[in-house]
Amino acid sequence: MLTRQEIFDTVVIHAATQLTQCSDSGCKYRHGDNKCWAGALILDEFYDDSFEGDVVPYNLELAITPSSKLLADSLIKSGVKEEDFVLVKALQRIHDTYENWDDKNGMVSALRWTATEYLLERRILNICTEAILMQECTG
Repeated sequence: MLTRQEIFDTVVIHAATQLTQCSDSGCKYRHGDNKCWAGALILDEFYDDSFEGDVVPYNLELAITPSSKLLADSLIKSGVKEEDFVLVKALQRIHDTYENWDDKNGMVSALRWTATEYLLERRILNICTEAILMQECTG
């Protein structure tokens, strides 16, 4: 299973390499070769397009639709513990906020706040910050 630090670092590295928000008239877990930050945590063999449009539930009890149950199950099979869904939701919210893609400083600030809130190290974020800030918004 992934640690919270590994979840955060995986998302930060993904943010530093992805040039645009993963969306097609709305945020998507996958769209073409692009992945949202929560989608980057889901292994290819567990991805299913039926959960597009659903949000990560806070816990399994709140995964009430078949597609949200499948999404939660896919995250768990990919190594995300149920108690870390709340962190994944926080990261997903940063990704899904359109303004963060126009203001990368705001995106980095939100990631820093998340690291502080969840008592995570910022080493990878500090390494990747310049790459995130230098990205051109092409979407």
